[in-house]
Amino acid sequence: MTLLLLLAGLGLIVAAVIVTSRHARAQGQAGRILALRLNALVPAAMALPQAEVPWLDWLEARAPGFLKRSIARADLEIGPRALVLYAIILMVLLIAGGSRGGPLGVAIAAAIGIGLPLLAIKRLANKRMTAFTELLPHYLDSIRQLLLVGYSFQQALAKATETTQEPIQRYLAPAIRRIGNGAPVVDTLETVASRIDLPEFHMVVAAVRTNARFGGSVAPTLIGLIRLLRDRARVGRELSAASAETRMSAMVLCALPPVALLIISVINYDYTKYLWITEPGRRLLLIGLGFQTVGVLTIRRLMRLNF
Repeated sequence: MTLLLLLAGLGLIVAAVIVTSRHARAQGQAGRILALRLNALVPAAMALPQAEVPWLDWLEARAPGFLKRSIARADLEIGPRALVLYAIILMVLLIAGGSRGGPLGVAIAAAIGIGLPLLAIKRLANKRMTAFTELLPHYLDSIRQLLLVGYSFQQALAKATETTQEPIQRYLAPAIRRIGNGAPVVDTLETVASRIDLPEFHMVVAAVRTNARFGGSVAPTLIGLIRLLRDRARVGRELSAASAETRMSAMVLCALPPVALLIISVINYDYTKYLWITEPGRRLLLIGLGFQTVGVLTIRRLMRLNF
């Protein structure tokens, strides 16, 4: 019964892909025809936006907040084709897991198919945000130096973004282009801050907003902010070094049960085959997997450093 439901779900996904592709192709063709006619009437007409996919907007509106934040921090563009391909691969994994191991196989396949992509996105987001945070004091110092030699804040912001390294340019270069096209500086920076939701950049936006509202030179404010960000980074490194031994112990505790089960299964499969070939054993293995997941999440929560 489970296999039939999974096959039916896969069929529905394939049908949705076909219908969506035809609809998008028809809209794209109509958009190109309209663009050609408008360009013939007005030579300097702007390009029309691409046709939107309704189900993608619906899915984006209902995505969890942490997933939206991680994708924004990782600076990923996930299109409809990538989502459909991921759905097909996940469905194939679920079918394979259900045919091989029943409910336990489905649970393992779901954990692999959903957990690994989320973990990869989270790690990429953390890596890029760490690089962004490390370069942010140097970036603000470049803006301060440009302000001291006579540049306006908008000019200093654009000049510093052009000469900074890639982790800063990745998130601020589009904002600089919008500012160059006439967008307000504070509103554009607030959009970037709300997108990546980084506390350090929220501090920068608050300083710029205060200066824009009350006037005066923003350079002294940037000096204090640079000192604060560097002190914050220093304290973070000290906390990470002080808790390295505890974090390693937590990693060992989390990895010990699955690694021990794998080693025992390789050395003496008869000792653990009860967990795989019998229904009570599979139930016990599923319960153990649930407890292991709860334990890993609890330890991860306890080891989170907030300051």
